[in-house]
Amino acid sequence: MSSLQQVAEAGDTNAILCIREPIAIQDRLTLKDFYSSELDDNYNAVYRTRDELMELFKDTLFYGGFTIKAENYLFEESALNNRKETAQYYFILERK
Repeated sequence: MSSLQQVAEAGDTNAILCIREPIAIQDRLTLKDFYSSELDDNYNAVYRTRDELMELFKDTLFYGGFTIKAENYLFEESALNNRKETAQYYFILERK
């Protein structure tokens, strides 16, 4: 069972769910053993697109009765959106 399925099942009948996720702006981005000078280390990450996340929500959260009440990029300031291919994004979902 996926984490999103578990969240949908664990939440109360009336629930608000906040999800913040770094997303790929255009195409899915997969990094494997990618060196980051900021971290001074290698790391692995998968940045899904908004559309990919919506597909994951469809069979889990939406199926469990959640609907999206708000969504957008987390930061408006360009200094905080300092990545070329990714951005922080949020979803507010509600189930009544």
